[in-house]
Amino acid sequence: MWKELDGRTNAAISSVGRMSHFQKLSTLRPSPGQPLNLYFAELHDITTELAGSEEAVHNVVLKNHIYSLVRN
Repeated sequence: MWKELDGRTNAAISSVGRMSHFQKLSTLRPSPGQPLNLYFAELHDITTELAGSEEAVHNVVLKNHIYSLVRN
């Protein structure tokens, strides 16, 4: 019973939770005045949560996300 409940509520397991993580990655930006390592740590956490799932973040997507910040 606990495993099923965890499977339904764990954000990394449910498809809705994974999409929420992917959306967060898409909108994530460094916070002004905060060290960049906090931003990259959060990117790492999100990509780790999504690794091995259908919503896994490919390197090209991650690089494009980071490079788009430099261009803007």
